[in-house]
Amino acid sequence: MDGNVARKLELTPLPQGGQTVKLHYSHTSDAINLACGGQLGAINDLAFETLSDLQKNIQTIAQTLADKFNQQLQEGYDLNGNKGEPLFKFLNNDPQGKILQVEDISPDQLAFSADATLPNDNGHIKELKNCLVLNKEILIGNMEEMTIRETLYAVINQFTVRVAGHQEVTQSAKKNLEEIYQIRTSLSGVDENEQYKKLMEFTQHYQAMMKLILSYKEMFDSLLAAMR
Repeated sequence: MDGNVARKLELTPLPQGGQTVKLHYSHTSDAINLACGGQLGAINDLAFETLSDLQKNIQTIAQTLADKFNQQLQEGYDLNGNKGEPLFKFLNNDPQGKILQVEDISPDQLAFSADATLPNDNGHIKELKNCLVLNKEILIGNMEEMTIRETLYAVINQFTVRVAGHQEVTQSAKKNLEEIYQIRTSLSGVDENEQYKKLMEFTQHYQAMMKLILSYKEMFDSLLAAMR
């Protein structure tokens, strides 16, 4: 709000990730630094740093699994004796948030056979299954070679540590704010309980002084009456 006039807050997503935030006035606009802290800064850090990194790691795992499975399919043969066709398609930056999509192929194009002359032997299924085994070691991105299970655990642990770090920073900031508030109050602030106590004391003194003044007035009036 600017006085009684509401102003517009505009969020614009960036193609490479992140966003810009602008506050529009009547004839101008100012960009807001998202490292500003507070709730706005915390939401930005969570959405475009912590969650963004988690999403990238999950996408890397999904892409690796899809590539491994598709490569293995090409080593087998379908019911027609042809090399296998890719089954999964990796989606990068899908508007709906999808990561993998199943290709539009027919069942007889699935390369389950290990021999082109024996389309019904299903000898290639074991190799395909191994691509999805959680204990199978794979190389994902720049990570060292780990099993799929170990990679998932590493990603989850990394996310947990970062969230715990944010919570620790928040608690520390809250504690610092409380200490600053106490210092300010002790130097120039107003303690309501202390001020109420002083007000009651002042009221009692005032009432006592009024009684004393009335007593002096009565004594003075009596003295004037005796002198007449």
